[in-house]
Amino acid sequence: MPRRLASLRGVPPEEAAGLRNALAAAGVDFYEIPPTAFGISAGSIWIRHESDFERARNVFDIFQETFTASARANHRTESLAAYIRRYPFRVAGYTAAAIGVVFVMFWPVIQLWG
Repeated sequence: MPRRLASLRGVPPEEAAGLRNALAAAGVDFYEIPPTAFGISAGSIWIRHESDFERARNVFDIFQETFTASARANHRTESLAAYIRRYPFRVAGYTAAAIGVVFVMFWPVIQLWG
């Protein structure tokens, strides 16, 4: 009887592809159910045979550890000052938009004072 190994809700495509490759390399017989058109059901990976589930679970756990370590090593944090230097027009645009929203919100109050 098939068992679900993992839900693919919120999983980036490169992580899902890596998991598929790891399961195929380990010789685990699996299939994938794609997500529905309106996002009601996320896709998932199922193991065909109950006897392969423990091996698939071990492959999944090892893959998750290596993928997480790799993602953390490649993640680049950027300070706010560096972001402003890198994207000055984007920051100026967001600031102008925020000021505009605040102005529109307080326009009735300004009219009452006038």
